[in-house]
Amino acid sequence: MLSKGFGFGREVVVAAVFGASAAKDAYTIAYTIPAFALVMLGGLTGPFHTATQKIITTLRQQGQDDHVPGAIATVLVGVTAVMGLLSLATYFAAPWAVTLVGGHPAPEVLRLAVLQLQIMSPLVLLGGLIGVFCGISNDRGDYTLPSLSPLVASFAVIAVVLWSRDPLALAWGTMVGGVGQTLLQAPAAWKLLRAGPPIKLDFQHPEVRAMAGLLLPAAISSTVGTLNVMIGMRFTSTLATGDIGVFDYANKLIQLPLGILMTALLIPLFPLLTRAAVDNNRTELFSWMNRGLATIAFATLPLIAFFLVASEPFVMLIFQRSAFDAYATAKTAAVLALCAIGIFPYAARDLMIRVFFALNDSRTPLLVSLFSLALTTFAMWMAIGPWGLNGLAAATSIVTFVNCLLVAVLLRRKLGELPLGESLPQLGQATVAALAGGTAAWLAVRLLPAPPVHPGGFDVFVTALARVVLQGAVLTGVYVVALALLGVPVLQLARRLRRPRAVPGA
Repeated sequence: MLSKGFGFGREVVVAAVFGASAAKDAYTIAYTIPAFALVMLGGLTGPFHTATQKIITTLRQQGQDDHVPGAIATVLVGVTAVMGLLSLATYFAAPWAVTLVGGHPAPEVLRLAVLQLQIMSPLVLLGGLIGVFCGISNDRGDYTLPSLSPLVASFAVIAVVLWSRDPLALAWGTMVGGVGQTLLQAPAAWKLLRAGPPIKLDFQHPEVRAMAGLLLPAAISSTVGTLNVMIGMRFTSTLATGDIGVFDYANKLIQLPLGILMTALLIPLFPLLTRAAVDNNRTELFSWMNRGLATIAFATLPLIAFFLVASEPFVMLIFQRSAFDAYATAKTAAVLALCAIGIFPYAARDLMIRVFFALNDSRTPLLVSLFSLALTTFAMWMAIGPWGLNGLAAATSIVTFVNCLLVAVLLRRKLGELPLGESLPQLGQATVAALAGGTAAWLAVRLLPAPPVHPGGFDVFVTALARVVLQGAVLTGVYVVALALLGVPVLQLARRLRRPRAVPGA
């Protein structure tokens, strides 16, 4: 939460300094490739982290603890070679890469984006290393440093932007933060490499080869996810300058709570799913999956309700100051509300994809991602003409729903069954309670006096704060009461993941 909070603070500072401008659009385009390496590939729950943790868990399950240092050293050498070459390619191909990612934005946006991408190109290498380091730290029982390392990146961006206020400061701050993340997590890898017998690199080791076989499709699958972002960006670049930034601001508001949930849930849950899969214990596998889905439902559905009824005052409270004006607030709030609808299916899909990875199947998630790529393109092409930026946001949520359903169908086909008897009733209870809370919050705001027609800086803050506090308190209170009336033991929800129970019929 501390790490995500600093990331949120970084966006507040960036919004105040640059608003929804050409500089923000350029950084959003330029950061797509480094973010792919840092977040999608190398971040917590990313392919490098997941594959590293899986190879260590598998070797330890097989009683081959002394093989772990050599396998990890081999992985680090391979990752350094491959990702280092990709970093060089990113630097020299920056003009082409920016056009590929962002389409044909305004000339000033294009020029800034090329310079920013060249500055951040080493992050491609650092992203791969950070992902491996995350897996090593988690194996040692350390979830703190991997979770806190993004804080270093956020702090660097805030410091450099406030010090310089130059558009290139965004790129330099991100680069400094990536170096800090790497240095923070490197000691855990050093301790592991020194813990065993003399290290011998062995690229033919069965588990190293298995990891490569898992990592490559998973990385390609993540690439397809980034291609979905690129498709949205190319469509958005045909709209007004600043709309790319608006979409990015809305996405950041969603990713803050969603990122906290997915980090807290999937990081400790994945080894349990893997252990159950290795032991061929279907009962335990289904039990952990049901607990994960139920926890996601109870946490995300009231969040969706809040964003639907309070998106505008929330954006106003967080971003509307200095360069971020009321017009940017209105556009961001509309995109936020439409994208928020996809929060639950996004999280549920990610959990079920981790089940495929635990079963050593990365091919199926890849095929789903390829289907998503085609569906996203079609949906956005259909939506942008009549509805513009809001149409793109709605299309994103619709595609997420379809993907979630498809993953569930394919998982049932792979396992032969998908007993969700424990989590589906709880999903229904959470839905009813969230609807009740959202409706009450929508009605409650009518009790406040009308906001000023042309509010000043402090008036904006007070008005937005009053509405957010009122609607948030009412929604939370009604949600908790509704859950209690529906028979959900509210005070025991925190203990849901403490130990597995057998799933009836599994």
